[in-house]
Amino acid sequence: MTWPEAVNPGRLDRKIDVQVQSLDTDTVGEQHDVWTTIISDYAEIRTATGKELFMAGQRTAQVSHVVTMRWPRQLVWGGMRVRYIDLAGASPPIPHYYHVQWIDNLMQRNVYLVLYCMERNASE
Repeated sequence: MTWPEAVNPGRLDRKIDVQVQSLDTDTVGEQHDVWTTIISDYAEIRTATGKELFMAGQRTAQVSHVVTMRWPRQLVWGGMRVRYIDLAGASPPIPHYYHVQWIDNLMQRNVYLVLYCMERNASE
């Protein structure tokens, strides 16, 4: 793959939030999962191809979507999630949650980051 074929910057047209999970304790001492946004940026979100599923299968069992974004200033790791609010068509807007399974520093250039994700609903 040559560099111009790797990423088309014009396709980074979906506003996303990369979130990290932590535990919060409420006033009665019960702990709850809390997702905190650490990165807000534009990305390309697409359904994984058969080749990507095969490649990701060597690293993880489940990949449904591929999220490509510019190299972030913050560290991103597996276990984080990408939140995307789909504003097109539906009322109210539909939130999508993509849990990061595997990460690729595209061509080792620290220019684009590719996140191989599994879509889950908010309660998972």
